[in-house]
Amino acid sequence: MQKLKNSLVWAFFFLVLISCKEPQKNTFAEHGVSFTIPEGWVITQSESINDTLGFFLTCEKKGMNESGMFTLSWINQEVSKEEFLLLLKKQLSQNSFYKNTGILFNEIQPIKNLGHFQVSSTGFITQLSGLKHSGKIVCFNCKGRTLGLIFQTAQEDEEKNNTGFEEIQKSFVCNLP
Repeated sequence: MQKLKNSLVWAFFFLVLISCKEPQKNTFAEHGVSFTIPEGWVITQSESINDTLGFFLTCEKKGMNESGMFTLSWINQEVSKEEFLLLLKKQLSQNSFYKNTGILFNEIQPIKNLGHFQVSSTGFITQLSGLKHSGKIVCFNCKGRTLGLIFQTAQEDEEKNNTGFEEIQKSFVCNLP
């Protein structure tokens, strides 16, 4: 009986040690691009565009009344960052979800730094489901590709979503052969 109690104590101790281990972070890693998926966020859409043209991904904060959203898209050719930014602005403003929201964009800010990438970017504001939303679009070139990142949140959730956005940006790697 004593042996059984000792075994149970050791098993319990072992389980406590294992459960204290820091949870593993999820990572997106495909086609030479990777980033950390923040805790509480999930990839909701991921697809190649015409198999060779490019790629599109959406990552959202999960849960009721959560507004954090990150979108990654790229084309498999290098074009001007500003040209790609204008294309993303046009697609966003013509998207049926945003079309009648009164989306307003800031002026394009060329040559800023995002980690080790030189980027062109712009901010935007819009009204979705009765809430003011803000976001930014960031475009850059990486080894023969042009990438666009879009970060969006309800303004009332900015503080809580910025941590996730920063984690994505700091962990973002474009490591093509």
